Amino acid sequence: MPSLTVILGAIVLIIIIGLAGLKILGIWSKKHPPESFGIEFLEYDPGTPNFVSSKASKKDRHVEPLKINGDSTQALSDLKDIVSSFPRTEITHISSDELRAETTSPFFGFVDDLVFILQPEESQIEVRSSSRVGHSDMGTNAERIQKIREHWEKRTPD
Repeated sequence: MPSLTVILGAIVLIIIIGLAGLKILGIWSKKHPPESFGIEFLEYDPGTPNFVSSKASKKDRHVEPLKINGDSTQALSDLKDIVSSFPRTEITHISSDELRAETTSPFFGFVDDLVFILQPEESQIEVRSSSRVGHSDMGTNAERIQKIREHWEKRTPD
């Protein structure tokens, strides 16, 4: 029978290998963004519960778009200020009708994608937050969009 020292050593080794594997997965996620964005990306369902979107057809993955009250031309600029204020979040693209950002988890460096598309004719901004890797996000993306929504509603008068 192996000694306690050998068993504990094996457990520690397994933990170290597992943590290293997760870190490598985080690095991989940083280097492999989605191939396309836009409305198609908002509607895309990978079949895993690791995203939320205002265009999701499944109820448990659906979040409401951000409502625009007032000048839609200022909307993405205001949203950029909100999104960029979140820790470990980087704006990767902004145009007249789209904002994209990446947010990175603190330890392993997993990357999540944020996409916001201005729909001025509907007075709203379509939203998506999705994990690049993993099966479940344990509610992280829904929580992130909710926090963004709270900041948005504080900044946007009725």
